[in-house]
Amino acid sequence: MMYLKSIIINMVNLSNHFFIIESPFQCKILKKYIHSRKLSNYHLLVRLNGIKSNDNAILKELSCLPTINQHVITVPREKKISLFILYITTLKLIFKYKSGYVGVFNHRNYLSKLIYLLHPNVWFFDDGMATIENYIDSKMKMRKRCFVSIFPLEGDELINIDYLEYGGDSKIEVNEDAIYIVTSALSYNGILNEDDYLTITRNIVKKYTELGKNILLFPHRYETDSFVNEIEASVKVYKGDLDFESFIELSMKKPKVIIGFNSTLLFLMSRDNDIIVKSIDICNIIHDEQHKFEFIKTFDFFRSVDGIEVVDVNDFIV
Repeated sequence: MMYLKSIIINMVNLSNHFFIIESPFQCKILKKYIHSRKLSNYHLLVRLNGIKSNDNAILKELSCLPTINQHVITVPREKKISLFILYITTLKLIFKYKSGYVGVFNHRNYLSKLIYLLHPNVWFFDDGMATIENYIDSKMKMRKRCFVSIFPLEGDELINIDYLEYGGDSKIEVNEDAIYIVTSALSYNGILNEDDYLTITRNIVKKYTELGKNILLFPHRYETDSFVNEIEASVKVYKGDLDFESFIELSMKKPKVIIGFNSTLLFLMSRDNDIIVKSIDICNIIHDEQHKFEFIKTFDFFRSVDGIEVVDVNDFIV
């Protein structure tokens, strides 16, 4: 960590903008943001978490950005003390920059609350559906926040939104018989037990297989091996290195239907008028009240989005 701190200190006087991110999705948004805002004088700290699928996806996304502005560090999730030191170090150093773009602090984390309170120009950098949770939580509790986001969020006297245009209709041909299922690592993250998660996913596959559709399942990068191995007996599973959007671009075919749970991909794909997007609301079978509360926010947001049909999980419970 001292090595990390010395690296950033040496960069402080050379950069006006400081980004700290830790997901492939944030890397995609980062590239778009840097290009659209014509930023050159910035410094980027990337946290890998030691999970191969996650880290490889991040490094691939970063490959087209100048390496002179990047520093990458691996701090696995289970190393709580190292992760805490990283965040404390970041918290101290970000005050040396004109503006900070933070994509690692959960909105319930007290470090997040502290950094927003003390720094005059810190922006929460988009992290998919976690951004929606953060935004709604901030509105409910009347907290001052700044967001860089691809979501159509409304600002007010307390909340600033730097909206980033992303996605939309593509000219790629539609495969009318294709249905893609995108999963959300619900058992890995402790939202559902694996048996329930498998049962629902199998029932989704069964329902659309009986309609004669060609189904391809895209597992979340955090899916457990046991989940993937079990579900593979029921459906074809994509195991390549491409992310969802790159896969569609390379295959030059997009599906007629995309089904998932709370994946950010559902929102992204809803911008394409050729694609039917369905989100399965699992709130009725989430037992942990805190998780349920967070997921209610997600599905309420999806219901407000044109192009996303939210269906009840009971439709897939036999």
